Amino acid sequence: MTAYDVIIIGGGVVGCAILRELSAAGFRCVLLEKDEHLISGASSGNSGISHTGFDATGSTLENRLLSQSQQKMKQFVASTETQINDLGALMVAWDENQLAALPQLEERAKKKGVTAVRRLSREEVIELEPHINRAVRGGMLIEGEAVIDSWLFPVYMAHQAKCIGAEVESSQPVFFDQSLSLTQILCKHEATNGIQRSDGQWEIETSQGNILGSIVINAAGLQGDNIQEMSQDSHFRIQPRMGQYVVMDKEASKYINHIILPVPTSITKGIIVFPSVYGNVVVGPTAEEVEIREHPQTSKETLQQLIKHASDVIPALKDVEVVGSYAGIRPATQFKDYQIYANRDRSWVTVAGIRSTGVSACLGIASHVKSLVSGDIGLKPSGPTRELPKLRVADGLDSEGNVLVDDTPYHVTHPLSKFGRRLESKL
Repeated sequence: MTAYDVIIIGGGVVGCAILRELSAAGFRCVLLEKDEHLISGASSGNSGISHTGFDATGSTLENRLLSQSQQKMKQFVASTETQINDLGALMVAWDENQLAALPQLEERAKKKGVTAVRRLSREEVIELEPHINRAVRGGMLIEGEAVIDSWLFPVYMAHQAKCIGAEVESSQPVFFDQSLSLTQILCKHEATNGIQRSDGQWEIETSQGNILGSIVINAAGLQGDNIQEMSQDSHFRIQPRMGQYVVMDKEASKYINHIILPVPTSITKGIIVFPSVYGNVVVGPTAEEVEIREHPQTSKETLQQLIKHASDVIPALKDVEVVGSYAGIRPATQFKDYQIYANRDRSWVTVAGIRSTGVSACLGIASHVKSLVSGDIGLKPSGPTRELPKLRVADGLDSEGNVLVDDTPYHVTHPLSKFGRRLESKL
């Protein structure tokens, strides 16, 4: 039976970032992903936008980690082959009420430390976006908002971790005890009083046998509340929220220069129109409360609404070919903030409720989790710190839909990466 310092459950963007951070710090880690490929759950259906958090409200952990991630993202991009397009965002107002909301949004952004924000007149908006609907009344420019390949980003992190000794096990669901409706995670605690035995190890049953770990990190995304039950410290529930997207041909990229945002309301942040990192124009997401946690489907009616929205914002998009669509599910909870905390008595770290900011905040989340592991729980790494390598990433896709990272094939699971890379490889 193999023993690790840390067992991470969940191979999405947050789990991969945590794996990389802890492995570099000297912890012996294994990541368990229930599906055949990494980035197959919530992380396979996001927008690929890296947000600054300029519009965040309140003093929350999410806001703090979003802010911390900004500089870390710049450092990551500078040291790797991961492409990021720092387009900036343009929030546009279409009526007087929306125009009147912009000063408060600008003030909020600057209080959050996002200072590269400025309001624009109607004429300035049109100068920046010549193809925008002339009904626009004004807007606000937010520098620092960017688009990234949100599939390659976490895969790159996971492969870096593997290069310095971490293990990644896919097709390894942590079993569920259906009779009890509890995750079948077996912790070596005394059954009578919950006091940890002297060996202090978690034993997790997987499809390939049992493994031991000093700490379990629950980064299971849409299954986070189910995994959390066995920690005996569960107070949140996942409330799945689905978003649908339309993807337009790369021809559309000549009509748009920025990430175009609506003025948010108290209910929703609205539909975004933006170029992907590969040049396809994307419209979405919607925000739909759903019961399902996997295999989301788009609807013809909703996609038609998204296409109409795109042409309302930029009329020239009306005649551009739609090359695809996709839907993703976000792991929201009943709370408006991240649920990230450590339980020292149970040697358990919870990372849940990341909602729609996993790509933007994952590097900050990983750093925060490292402090919980080392500080709150007090686990020392079993090995020395390790330098993360720079990797080689092949262009395009191979015939099986894979991308080679240092000659290791990884199956592309995110639709935006598939659409963009498929055309590159002439498949």
